[in-house]
Order: sequence, then C-alpha cells, then structure tokens
Amino acid sequence: MADYAQQTVSDCGKTLRDMLGRFGPDLASDEKRFKGVALDFIRDLPLVNLLILALSADVPQELQAPVGSTPKPLVIGRIIGRLQRDHNLNESAARLAVLAWAQALGILAPGEAAAFFRERSEDATVPEVLQQSVNKTEARTLSVSATKIEATFKNGVLTVNDMRYELALIPDGEFQMGSDSSAAFSDEKPVHTVHIAKSFWLGKTEVPQGLWQAVTGSNPSYFKKGDDYPVEHVSWDDCQAFITKLNQMLGSNYFRLPTEGEWEYACRAGTTGDRYGDIDAIAWYGSNSGSTTHPVGQKQANAWGLYDTLGNVYEYCQDWYGSYSSGYQTDPIGPGAGSLHVIRGGSWLLGAKDVRAAFRIGLSPGGRNGFIGFRLARTN
Repeated sequence: MADYAQQTVSDCGKTLRDMLGRFGPDLASDEKRFKGVALDFIRDLPLVNLLILALSADVPQELQAPVGSTPKPLVIGRIIGRLQRDHNLNESAARLAVLAWAQALGILAPGEAAAFFRERSEDATVPEVLQQSVNKTEARTLSVSATKIEATFKNGVLTVNDMRYELALIPDGEFQMGSDSSAAFSDEKPVHTVHIAKSFWLGKTEVPQGLWQAVTGSNPSYFKKGDDYPVEHVSWDDCQAFITKLNQMLGSNYFRLPTEGEWEYACRAGTTGDRYGDIDAIAWYGSNSGSTTHPVGQKQANAWGLYDTLGNVYEYCQDWYGSYSSGYQTDPIGPGAGSLHVIRGGSWLLGAKDVRAAFRIGLSPGGRNGFIGFRLARTN
C-alpha cells in the first residue's frame, strides 16, 4: 500500500476526531447531521460517502461496544469483514472507513491505524480504493451531492444554497422596556430598565419565504408572492423546528428566536417613543398595506439597520407571555412556563395604535395566521 494511502487514513481519522470535538460525540451516531457538515471538512465526495456508509452501518457504535478480552485487531477485523460483506465493498475501502472511525474515536492511535492499513490492505492507491467502492455500491451509496444543503454563516451573512439572509450585530446596552404613553395597554407597564449584557445578531429583515423553503423544502405562507416576501402562517412550534433544522445544517446551536427584551431593545435602536420614525415611512400596516404582506426591506430601516420590525408581519419571541415587573433586569427571559408565546411588532392588518415598539400580545404555540412570521436571532 502506498504511503499516500496510509496518510489518508491518518488525515481522515484526525479530521473526524476534530469534527467530533467541535460538534460533540453524538455526531458519530447522527447520520443526517454528519451528512450536513462533512463536506465542509472533507472535500473528497467519494470519501465522504464512504464514511457516511460506515456511519449508517453502525460502525462507530460497534467500535465502541464492550469486547471483553477479545484482541483489538480481531474486533476491528470482524467489523471490516461485516462492512465489506454487507455493503459489497472491496477490502481496502472497508478497511479505510473502519480505521478512520477507529482513530477518530480514540480506539486506535494515528500510527496504529496507518500501520493496520499498511499491513493488511490490498495493494491499491486510495483513489482506486474509493473509486472501486463507489463503483461497487452505486445503488447503495448515500449521495451527498444530491441531498446536501449548503449552509454557511460568515460575517453576518447566513447563506443556504443561493439564499442570503443578512443579520446585524446588536450592541449590548440598557433601555427602558414598556410604555406609559397614551396609546399603551396595561400589559406594557410598568416601564422598567433592562440590561442586555451581551451583543447578539438579529436578522435585518423578517425571514423571507425563500429562506424558509431553502431550509425546509416547503412554503406554508398564505401570501405566496415571491422569495422576498415574509414567510407567514407559521406557528411558534414551526419556527422552532425550522431553527433546529438550520442549526443541524450548520453543525451548531447558535440560531434561535430573540427574547422579548432583545426584540424591543433592537426595535427601538436607542429611541424612546412609540416608534423609531414616521409610521408610513417605516411600516406596512392597516392604512397602507392594501391588506397584504410586502417584500421585506422596502421601508426605512432603524438606526441599527433593521427593517420591518414594525408592521408587515408580527414576529415571534422566545418568551412565554406574562406580566412585567418593575425591577431592574439583566437579560430577562420571561416566565418559566405559560400557555401563550409573545408576538411583537404588529402587522399589515392592524391600525397605528398597535404598531408600536412596546405593543405585545400572546399566541398559543401552535397558532398560525397570515399575519405572523418571525426574525432570526443568533448568539454572538
């Protein structure tokens, strides 16, 4: 076996080990999640397919199972034989997959894995091993190129395939939450000081239909007018499922809904009145919407570059809906339990009185309507 083959086993095992260190050991048992991140680390598609095939065949679990006094080489040899037999692989392909996972899981040291490969594999180069594997398992191979959704986040831009979604970095700070204006409702009181202790990312716009469709493959919206219209007719539970899937694609857990405190702080962007500008200039609401949603980002942004925080569609927050307290709070997260989740910002349906920075209402987690959407937040 060529030195290149031994080095590939060692490099692949090291890369897998780095991935497990970054995304957690559960990655070795989560085929869907592994498939979503593998090509970001291993650029060789046949090699990725081979590793996924081994994962789907429970090779990582079998490698970690108790074996008593059975010698390690014998155990590994049996797993290689099973993978080769059950999936019609040549010996070198099966050996490469199993030994890379064994090194990643700490069962074999890098030198042991390379030596094991050198001593026992057929005389073939790694490209030949992988091509033979692909040829033999053409009907069985898990095609990453056909199923993978490319998702990245860099410098405030989330990209899912060809859909871009920009986020603004919101600074930490303090503000007066709630309202005592003549338009305020009782649940907006008392006004109290809230400290947002850490900066965070928040979508510059509401989540558009194109992004939802890129992540989920579907579009639940009532107003299906284009990719740049806000997604609506989604429940709080639907949004959580969307965020979970997005985070899995990215191999992280950073995207989420904003808290109610974060939402109002970002909406106000340093202002203290009912709105951060003239209502007709900044919002689609009952008097100018024509009873429909509009493409995101058409009205004037606030001082922090956020569009449509008022009007167009309501936006879900993470918190349960509940009463305010009067004391100073740092990063409030709302009640510990409840039956309704907070929605904010008003919508295309409402009059001006309800399209204000402090206006709030609650909705059941499963509730859906054509005037309710959301905006993504991300922990910095």
